[in-house]
Amino acid sequence: MGALLVVVPLLAVVLLNLPFGRTWRKLAMSLAGLLCLAEAAAAIGVALPFWSSPSPAGTLLLKLFKTHFPVDGLAQVMFLCIALVGLSAILVARYAMAGDSDRQFRFANLVLLSIAGMNGIVMVRDLFALYVFLEITA
Repeated sequence: MGALLVVVPLLAVVLLNLPFGRTWRKLAMSLAGLLCLAEAAAAIGVALPFWSSPSPAGTLLLKLFKTHFPVDGLAQVMFLCIALVGLSAILVARYAMAGDSDRQFRFANLVLLSIAGMNGIVMVRDLFALYVFLEITA
């Protein structure tokens, strides 16, 4: 589960920025909110099938990076805090930037990158990985 909390927001940013037209720009805030809700549900302990059981592509990705992100009780509390703060930021920004889809799109990208970086910071076990995730967050 730990690696998916970093990889899924990063993949969402990549998918949002592919040249598919204006439809992704309209759905960016909703996608970011749904990812925050899924992270909060995973942190609480609700068994989500797409988070808990790794797919063949997910196991290939984990073998490719050869990393292990352990998740303990404190990490779950931090994931829940990150998800709730991210979700509240998205909800406030959605109404504060109502009507400006370009600003909402850029904000959703920044929030997803920040969530991926903060989730990585929670799970790191060495200084180099901490530096990498701090750079992603910044």
